[in-house]
Amino acid sequence: MKILLTTLLLLFSFWGSLTRIHDRNAAVRRGAEAYANRQYAEAALAYRGAALELKETDDALWLNLAHATLRAGRPAEARTYYGRLLTSPNRQMRSVALQQLAALAADRGEYAPAVALLRQSLLADASNTGARYNYEVLRRFLAGRTTPPPPPPPSTDASPKKQPDGPREQQTQPKAGPGTPGQRPDPTQPNDPSSTPQAR
Repeated sequence: MKILLTTLLLLFSFWGSLTRIHDRNAAVRRGAEAYANRQYAEAALAYRGAALELKETDDALWLNLAHATLRAGRPAEARTYYGRLLTSPNRQMRSVALQQLAALAADRGEYAPAVALLRQSLLADASNTGARYNYEVLRRFLAGRTTPPPPPPPSTDASPKKQPDGPREQQTQPKAGPGTPGQRPDPTQPNDPSSTPQAR
């Protein structure tokens, strides 16, 4: 009786792991199809189901989840998924995650941290040509950037000048015409040798 019970217990645990693997593969397949069809929100949902609900630790799955989430327009959430890959033993995976975090930082205008992240990406995988290119471009950009001029000093009067309420006076603009000096040669003005001659 004990042998039968033990056999059934092992069979059920084996069946549970087979079901889990099947569910993971189905979720990854749905995510890949949705990503290929540019349905990034659906892809992120499928990958998240495989990663979080099935407690999957595969780095490629987490990278796909981060990419799909970013493409779905949720950069803050994608940043957390990329951050999960920073401790990956796979150097290429870690390098790509650092490169993507650098791109997100650069999108926010944080160029110095982006350069530091790209440097770390290159240390993780020196063959990452995309990270190398981005590193060189951002480094040159930061080197050529001048510091912005300091803000103007505050005025001595602490309160801003108030504009008068009501309609403003219309200022008359000079109008062009034959009676306006400077529009046509004026016989009362001396001749300018640099001006073109006019027929009289």
